[in-house]
Amino acid sequence: RSRSNSGGRRAPQRDRTPPPAGPDDEPMGEPYFEVVEAVGTGDSDSWQAEMHMPRPSNNQYQKAGFMTVRGPKRSLKSEAEDDGEKMQSANKKGGMAGCRKMQVELNKGRLRASGGPGRDRDDR
Repeated sequence: RSRSNSGGRRAPQRDRTPPPAGPDDEPMGEPYFEVVEAVGTGDSDSWQAEMHMPRPSNNQYQKAGFMTVRGPKRSLKSEAEDDGEKMQSANKKGGMAGCRKMQVELNKGRLRASGGPGRDRDDR
């Protein structure tokens, strides 16, 4: 084999030790939900639940933070509160995956109720 142009010299090894744990690596707290005005609608009378779940630091380059999962837009604030309680319950049982699964179910229900794409063909 032929040698590379570097003449067989290797690059110096980099120090690969992770930095010491800092305040970003501390626990973030418990998941919680809040009901807020719906995002992206011109209508001020729309509400949606936002479930906030702590996301730990996966490696030395990613800081710990929160992951937010939004429920469907609702015209009644009480319906959005119910959605938030359902997502929180699903999070307690199945973690973030359980919460995302509940989000999908809630959105399917919203589409069926409005006659959107989730509607059965027999309902016409």
